[in-house]
Amino acid sequence: MHASADSDYHFALSDAAGRSVVVEYVENKMHVFATPVVTNYFLTPGSYYRVGQGHDRYQVLMEHYTAGNGILSHEEIKNALAAAAQRGRISTLWSIVYDQQTLELAFYHEQDFANPLYFCLK
Repeated sequence: MHASADSDYHFALSDAAGRSVVVEYVENKMHVFATPVVTNYFLTPGSYYRVGQGHDRYQVLMEHYTAGNGILSHEEIKNALAAAAQRGRISTLWSIVYDQQTLELAFYHEQDFANPLYFCLK
């Protein structure tokens, strides 16, 4: 898999039991890493390793995750996403908080963390 913008992909996947991974496609090869958070920076060793400006934001999310011992409320996750949002010329366009028990999500557009759009996936 390769993006039309000549970049590689990565996806965050998790399940209701709390297991999560990031799946990265780098140079048409799949790489999978267990991690509770993901930002726009690659974990695959090699030319893409930690490419991008997401490393500092990854660390912010990990600090929140660790402070909550891996269990965060919707509000705590929202606050973590707000703290890790990318600002400046290139900024975070969207953030999502998923509730894997109720299959509901809150979508935050352009860092407007006060006005989410709610969706039910049932």
